[in-house]
Amino acid sequence: MLVTLLIKEAARVFEIKPEDLTGRRRKKMYTHPRFALFKALRARGHSFPRIGRWMDRHHTTVITGVEVADWLIAHDKDYAEKVKYLSEVKLEDLS
Repeated sequence: MLVTLLIKEAARVFEIKPEDLTGRRRKKMYTHPRFALFKALRARGHSFPRIGRWMDRHHTTVITGVEVADWLIAHDKDYAEKVKYLSEVKLEDLS
């Protein structure tokens, strides 16, 4: 499934555990990668409610996360490159 593959890849890229992306911790070391995943899923055309269901979050949390990701992209080149990679990586390359 798309989300499972992207969760695993985002965890690898950000050097955290997949459970940390789907967990409830609110430290920046977990939320920023989570927001990158939200942004990547959004860039792939998925709706805020759908992303929220996949990630067990309210859709407004996803909206806020994407807004934070946008700010981080504008201010952190490394973060921007990671989000771009997650948004464009081919799923068959992750299987």
